[in-house]
Amino acid sequence: MPNVIWLNQGRLIGPVLAPSSSWYKGTTAKSTITEISLVDSYASTGSETESWDASAAGDGSVMAYIDGTKLILAGNGYGKIFANADSSYAFSGNTSNTRFSSLTTVTGMDLLDTSQVTDMGSMFAYCSGLTSLDVTGFNTSLVTDMRAMFYRCFGLTGLDLSSFDTSKVTDMRFMFQYCSGLTTIYASNLWSTTKVTKSQDMFTGCSALVGAISYNSSSVTADYANYTTGYFTYKAAPTS
Repeated sequence: MPNVIWLNQGRLIGPVLAPSSSWYKGTTAKSTITEISLVDSYASTGSETESWDASAAGDGSVMAYIDGTKLILAGNGYGKIFANADSSYAFSGNTSNTRFSSLTTVTGMDLLDTSQVTDMGSMFAYCSGLTSLDVTGFNTSLVTDMRAMFYRCFGLTGLDLSSFDTSKVTDMRFMFQYCSGLTTIYASNLWSTTKVTKSQDMFTGCSALVGAISYNSSSVTADYANYTTGYFTYKAAPTS
């Protein structure tokens, strides 16, 4: 069973989202979705237009429901939903009809357990309608790829990445590219670029961004991903 998170000596614990963008099996175009809500459990109201199994195990432990322009991702009452190790394009897509380009609201992101994720490449790419995104609970201690994670998220004005441990990340290319509305990125002392080998265009187009220094179009690599001489603003890491 590929791309499934195994815990506790090989036993699968808790509901796990299917890998990458493969969890989305609906016929409704992603581009029509305006809201995504993650919930611990859900009872159908009868107003849903479609539903499907979005779990990695294919056991219904994560279900997806479409109600109007709202997408509900529901767990099985475990208390959290595990993001897949491969969470690349999890809330994105490669073509215009497979992107959440009209998405304005995401709730319940605190239910998403990212502790086993290794790939967050393009995770929220093209979510251009979002003005805010709560990723303060993200555990990124195993992540190696954050390439284009927030690519073309034009509407975001501030990101709190103070929980992000990037000590294993090697690829940060295009991570914030064309986030033209972004004014502030918070980071803590968990942030590290010591293993980053790829970071071209990381901040290209982030013209409103101000941290320790103001944005400079010629300074767009991971060298400026810090809060002392770069574009970040310091915020202490959240306590567990």
